[in-house]
Amino acid sequence: MDSLGDYTRRLEKALKRKRPYGVYNRDMSHAKVIVSVAFRHAKRIRLLSHELDRELYANPMFLWFEARQFLQRGGKLTILVETDIAEDHPILLLAREHDDTVEMLRVPDNVVGSYEFNFMLIDDIGYRFESDREKCEAFVALHDDGNLFSFGNITNRLEEIFSDLKDASDPIQI
Repeated sequence: MDSLGDYTRRLEKALKRKRPYGVYNRDMSHAKVIVSVAFRHAKRIRLLSHELDRELYANPMFLWFEARQFLQRGGKLTILVETDIAEDHPILLLAREHDDTVEMLRVPDNVVGSYEFNFMLIDDIGYRFESDREKCEAFVALHDDGNLFSFGNITNRLEEIFSDLKDASDPIQI
């Protein structure tokens, strides 16, 4: 079994070299690596999340290093969330600091039941897909040529789903 350091290096290498990369993200530690490294390399992140898990999205290393630097260099972040965000959630503070590049929307309750997954789209190069939104296990595919997880079809479909959900969602006052 690889260390988290090896896992991170392989992901970084694939992103820098624009090489195909596919992996199964099996736990929260691996999810933290994928999300942080994605923010480090991306220009645009689109996130559909059940509840913006605090262990992942309120983690100081993620928030104050990866997410803040992503936004400071002009990154665009769009978050669709299925549950209300607590007023003390640290991601709201970050969103307020960067309200010109962060968009947060609440998916209506009547739409939430129509799917059971979470996902993150990383620019137009890949995704992290959780088939069960109650778990952090996920498939990750980047720069896929169609041989990893049928990248083209999945990414295009996730972009369509995200767009449809965004159109149906209500802005969250930041």
